[in-house]
Amino acid sequence: MTEQVHHVPAMDRVKRRDFILLSAAIGIGVAASPFAVPRLLQLLNIDNDATAESALYRKVVELINRLEAKQITAEHFSEELGKYYQEIDINRDIYEGMIDLADGRPRVKLITRSGADKLWRLQLWWVAPNSCQPPHAHHNLVSTQVVLKGKAHVRQYERIRRIDDRTLAVRQTSDRILAPYEYFKTTEYTDNAHWFGADGEPATILNLNAKGYLGDTFEPADGRKLGRYYIDPTLERRPDGSILARETDKETAWDKFSNRPLRDFETAS
Repeated sequence: MTEQVHHVPAMDRVKRRDFILLSAAIGIGVAASPFAVPRLLQLLNIDNDATAESALYRKVVELINRLEAKQITAEHFSEELGKYYQEIDINRDIYEGMIDLADGRPRVKLITRSGADKLWRLQLWWVAPNSCQPPHAHHNLVSTQVVLKGKAHVRQYERIRRIDDRTLAVRQTSDRILAPYEYFKTTEYTDNAHWFGADGEPATILNLNAKGYLGDTFEPADGRKLGRYYIDPTLERRPDGSILARETDKETAWDKFSNRPLRDFETAS
C-alpha cells in the first residue's frame, strides 16, 4: 500500500445522518468557540484538515512508505520520527491551538489511514491528573509518542517469551518522567509493553501508531488481532529478574490501574 496524500470529501466519510448533524452543529460551533468545529470533526471521526495539510503529516507518510517498502526498520522509523518531533514546533506545525483540542478528552483522532490489513493513525492522548493508561503490550505495531504538554510518567518493558496462553515473561527497561518534546517509542521487539500516566497535572501526548506493517512478529501473525492487549506486570518477579505479566481483560485493567497515578504501583517483587 502506497499512501497518497489527499483530502477525502466529508460526504464520503460520514453517514447522511452525521452529515446533517455536522452541518447544523458547525453553524452553532463557529459562534460558540474557535475549537468547536475541530472537536466535532473528531467526534465524527473525520480527518482534521489542518493535520492533513501539515509538514508532520507529509513526514509520517514518507516514513510509512519507507517502512512498507522495507527501506527502513521499525526501530529506524520510530527513532527518525522521534528526532523529527524535537526539531519542529509541533503545535505551530499543525495549527495553533492543536494541543487544546485534547483538554478533558481522553483521545482525539486527527488522521486515520487504512488498507490491506494495515492502519496508521495520528491521535492525541489526554491523561487526567493522578491517572494512567493501564499497562499493555502490542501486536504488530510500531509507535512513537511525544509529550506536548505537562509531564508523562512512562514505564516500559520488553517481552522475553510467552509462558502460556495468558502469561508473558517481561523485563522492565525504563521508568521515566518525560517533559514536553521528549518521546518514547514502541516496536515489536523493543519496549513493546508500557503504561503511562500523569501525576499532579494533566499530560497531553501526540501518538503515531502503525499497525500491520511488520513481517516478523513476537506472536504468530495469525494468532492475535492487531493492536494492544492488556497485561498486569505487578504480580511476580522471577529469580532471573524477569516479571510474570498476566494478560487481563480491558475492564479489569482499567478498574485496577486507571484511577491512580503510576507511581502508586510498585514493580513486581
